[in-house]
Amino acid sequence: MEEAVQIDQPESFIDLSRPSAEFDLAKWMMAVKRTHAKGYFGQMFDVRKVKRGPGNIIALEYYIFRLYDDSLFDHKAKLEFCGEAGRPSVYTMCNDRAWADIEQDKLASADLLAGQDFPMPETFALFHSYRSADGLRSLANPSDCADYLRNGAPYPFFGKPLDACESVGVVSVQGYDAAADCLALKSGRQVPVDDFVEKVGHFQSGGYIFQKRLEPSSAMAALVGDRLSSVRLMVQLKESGPELFRPVWKIPVGDNVADNVWRDGNLLAAIDPATGAAKRVIIGLGPDEVEVESHPDTGERLAGAVIPEWRAMTELCLEAAQHFPGLRLQAWDVAATSRGPVILEINGAGDLSMTQRAEGRGVLNTEFLRFLGACRDAKQAAGVE
Repeated sequence: MEEAVQIDQPESFIDLSRPSAEFDLAKWMMAVKRTHAKGYFGQMFDVRKVKRGPGNIIALEYYIFRLYDDSLFDHKAKLEFCGEAGRPSVYTMCNDRAWADIEQDKLASADLLAGQDFPMPETFALFHSYRSADGLRSLANPSDCADYLRNGAPYPFFGKPLDACESVGVVSVQGYDAAADCLALKSGRQVPVDDFVEKVGHFQSGGYIFQKRLEPSSAMAALVGDRLSSVRLMVQLKESGPELFRPVWKIPVGDNVADNVWRDGNLLAAIDPATGAAKRVIIGLGPDEVEVESHPDTGERLAGAVIPEWRAMTELCLEAAQHFPGLRLQAWDVAATSRGPVILEINGAGDLSMTQRAEGRGVLNTEFLRFLGACRDAKQAAGVE
């Protein structure tokens, strides 16, 4: 008797939005009181002090960044952390609005980079009501999209929205089963074509693209398994040229379709920019954060491991950064693939929380504040928004 194929419900294979994380502040407060001998009043007093700082840290971020640990941070060091509320002012000082609009459109930024022969993922098709692009199959409606998946799509492919971030809406598809009229995902799940189209259709207004799926280099696969793992390379554009700023390594685990750290079980590591070696590897948030030595799936040691093709990655990123002169603070996702380093996308000024968590230190130190001041002065002198 043949084994029945399990067909998943559409809700189970794609994230239409980033799931809301549930934080138990009361549990964290009790844990801090127990492990750090800091009572509830002392914690709240500390929260009030850091909130008045330039980074606008809120109570939740106080615990996420582990600012309750006085053995790690004195008051000055705590004030160097930037919270979510402080991030927009950093971006505004650094980046021009017009260039930010280009960066936020993944198709426009990819065209700019591909036109300069930078290695990018190969895009096959665009699912959008009216937008089109040279060389791409235009899928104007759900019927077009379904027909493409049944008759014209090259498999395997990777799908992602044009205007979403943090890997929301991404999916990795292995092939098409015509007999079952289902798509086989890389995870082994089966999803009916019509259900797939209905779900990715939630992103049609902003655009959804289908790309050739990238495979990790053999060296990266040895470390993290058969999954794409990228590095977030932040770049400061200074008068002297582009400089790398606090890179991090996003490490996927298990069946996660992407390496973003919010996905359950994924790891995060700070990188020594000079050598490309992972300095510390973490999992978990706040009081639940722990450092790990090895990848839970491959067993390979990650702490101290050098990112494959590190020098080529950084050279590629620093060269590409110069093509976005209106973005003085940039964040690039670059992966070591079977075809060499590939730029996945540019993400504006990136996620400051991620680099601060990875390194265990804030970004608003004297050097960075000096950089922000130079950006602000340059914009004012040029009369740029």
